[in-house]
Amino acid sequence: MKRALSVLVMVVTLVGCRSVFAETKIQEGSKVELVYSFEADGIPIVTQQNKETMKLVEGAGAYPPTFEKQLLGLRKGDKKTIHLIPEEGFGPVLPELLKRVALKDLPKGLKLEEGDLLGAKSGTKTIRVAKVLDDSVVLDENHPLAGKTLIYQIQILSIQ
Repeated sequence: MKRALSVLVMVVTLVGCRSVFAETKIQEGSKVELVYSFEADGIPIVTQQNKETMKLVEGAGAYPPTFEKQLLGLRKGDKKTIHLIPEEGFGPVLPELLKRVALKDLPKGLKLEEGDLLGAKSGTKTIRVAKVLDDSVVLDENHPLAGKTLIYQIQILSIQ
């Protein structure tokens, strides 16, 4: 009887400890590591076969707020699909960020093609060549994912 009681106490203690650890949920300020794949307007950007790891501090604002909010309450091992419309992701395409530049105003010998990515002088922004015309180019300063619906497949690896 005494032995059975000891085993029962041990089981209850272990189960109790397990539930404490299992209850760790993502909350504001949690350090989170997750693996993800995602697509933009149905085009795979990071595929399921080539998932990438992301580390973030919940609520720090390094990622779109709607993305971060959807992590709240998740636990280690949880999987989730997160849908972001353009306004929740990187915003709509802003026409004022499309600039037409005369070819004569570009460095001599510079050959640009649609889709080329250029670094801004500040180094903080990427500029995409949206269109090449006979006498000019249209440069797009919008975020490359602006105007796109994003779908993330995530799995939580760790929470601190």
